Amino acid sequence: MSEYVIEVTPKAVEKIKQYIAEFAKQQSKPDVNYRLRLGVQGGGCAGFTYDLQIDDKVRSDDRIIKKEGIELVIDQISLVYLEGSTIDYTEGLMSSGLTVKAPKATGGCGCGSSVSF
Repeated sequence: MSEYVIEVTPKAVEKIKQYIAEFAKQQSKPDVNYRLRLGVQGGGCAGFTYDLQIDDKVRSDDRIIKKEGIELVIDQISLVYLEGSTIDYTEGLMSSGLTVKAPKATGGCGCGSSVSF
């Protein structure tokens, strides 16, 4: 299995760990191995949206990428679009959260909620 390149900034790693811990506490299942699932879905005004969610399942076509004590789960189709991406955590006056910077993206919408490849 080759190594897939997805970068995760230290600030994003910290927030992902926090999100997973909070999710596990809400689910009352602290011993479950939760991961961040990262994907690309059709939709939005630019054609695609990023999908980030906490998940404990690994499907047969998933790739697991381990970074700084967290695991990212990415399905094979999404990985085609996301190879070389950077996940960061940004804070602003209007919003804060995890962001994906994908080098294969060719554009996006004005509000920043969707992307084109």
